[in-house]
Amino acid sequence: MEEEVRNHLKLSAQARVEHGAEAREAECAARQEFGNVELVKEVTRDVWGWTWLRDVAEDARYGLRVLLKNPAFAIVAILSLALGIGATTAMFSASERMATIANAGFFSSTLNP
Repeated sequence: MEEEVRNHLKLSAQARVEHGAEAREAECAARQEFGNVELVKEVTRDVWGWTWLRDVAEDARYGLRVLLKNPAFAIVAILSLALGIGATTAMFSASERMATIANAGFFSSTLNP
């Protein structure tokens, strides 16, 4: 993409030079007409549709970098998540088991008078 942008700017500047503009002015006018190069590249990448994958990778790298900077925080965060997930799983498992037992008792008493 970088090469395409460069070629586009070069061709635009050449066309201006052929119409009588100076080389320096032609390059400036071509860049001004084209607009923000990085913004154009970003919008083009968004149209391609794979930006979410790049964003996920960048977020993961940033998260790892932050966690590795402060290992004590990383350990506390991971342990907190593990404890919370474990406690939630245990509560849902216990409530599901109690609901199963209660339903079995309810249905057996209504079927067998």
